[in-house]
This record gives sequence, structure tokens and C-alpha cells, in this order.
Amino acid sequence: NRYSFYGSEYLEEVFIPSSVSMIGMNPFIYCPQIKMIYVDIENKNFKSIDGVLFTKDESQLVVFPCGNETEIYFIPSTVTTLQTQVFRSLYHLKTIIIPDSIVTMGKEIFGDCKGIDNSTLKRFKRGEYPIEAILDLHGYTTDEAYNKVECFLKNCYQRKKRCVQIVTGKGLHRDDDIFAVRGVLKDLVPKWLNTDNLRPLILLFDYSRPEDGGEGALTILLRRKR
Repeated sequence: NRYSFYGSEYLEEVFIPSSVSMIGMNPFIYCPQIKMIYVDIENKNFKSIDGVLFTKDESQLVVFPCGNETEIYFIPSTVTTLQTQVFRSLYHLKTIIIPDSIVTMGKEIFGDCKGIDNSTLKRFKRGEYPIEAILDLHGYTTDEAYNKVECFLKNCYQRKKRCVQIVTGKGLHRDDDIFAVRGVLKDLVPKWLNTDNLRPLILLFDYSRPEDGGEGALTILLRRKR
């Protein structure tokens, strides 16, 4: 039920047996030591992917463990619903990539996350930060693109720009090309942004809003240069 294990500061792992058919609103809030949630393979209602709890069909993200040490998380594109308080009271997560597949979000999704300022996140998601600089990676090799990204972000940070965009392209050939695949840079750039070299410069990033390029671009909110 709701808040069943609220504040269990010494609880480290959770195993959900096959008999569990319903889980109320995040029962593991303020459990800072829980890094993984495991689910019996015979359970017909839930499953665990990398320690994160989903419904069996992977359409709903139910609980992200408070103590999971991941700093950036890509929500799978199979997910259409984020349950209420699914990311509440996280201690390490700083960046969440939300796919276009999401159609329903519960209340207080990011409540009291230590690494995320909720008001800043809302402004960012609403597109209230104007894009001040754009880097277009079309035509570059992987090595060239990484160097461009690194120089671009460091230069923007030094010039005290806050919101910038990197255009990767959607990674598809013509619609009639049966060999169309996702672009390499579309997959690589988000990973580069989470490297030790660049992560300290970045507060938030996500795929751009549809009017700004959608999944063919990333909008990045840089930290303030002190």
C-alpha cells in the first residue's frame, strides 16, 4: 500500500514475489539505501529492468529506487505512463530523458529530488529558457562531432549562456529506405553529455520540443558560471 516502507533508511534491496498483483503509490519513498528492486520472473504483473520497477508490459514506470546511483536515466520508449511520485526523493539522479511516448504523468513525479530543482525543471520542460546558441552536427564524423560538442559547451559556459541546443538529426534515411536506422550521433551525444568531462557544466538536458526539432535535437540547460 501507499507509503508501506516510508522512511526505511536501512532497507537496501527489495524482492517482489509472484503473489504481488498490485502496488500502491510509491511505497519506497525516503528509502535512501534501496538501489535495486527485484521481481520474481513468475510475477504476471510486474518486472524489473536494471533494478527499476515496471508493469509487466513495460508501459508503466512504477518505482525508481531512491538510492539508485545512476545520474542520468533514459526512460524506455515503451513507457506511456509515469505513475505518481515515481521519481520522488531520489538522492543521485540529476538528468532524466523523457521520450515522446509518454502520454500520462502522475502527480509529484519529481518531488524532493536532491539533484533536481523542480521549479527549474518545469520551466525547462515548458520551453521558458530561450535557446541562445545552436550546434548542428550534420556532416561530421563521430570523432569530429565529439570535439565540436566539447568545444561548443565549454565555450557557451564560459560566455555565460544558459540554454543551448545540439542538432543531431533524427538518424533516418528517406522514408522509403528499408535500411533506415537510428543515427549514431543521436545515440552517442546524450552519453557524451554524461561524461566526467562535460557533466559538471550541465544542469538539465532533454530532447527538444517538437517546434524546436523534436528528437532530432537536444536542448541543454547549462549551470550558471560563478
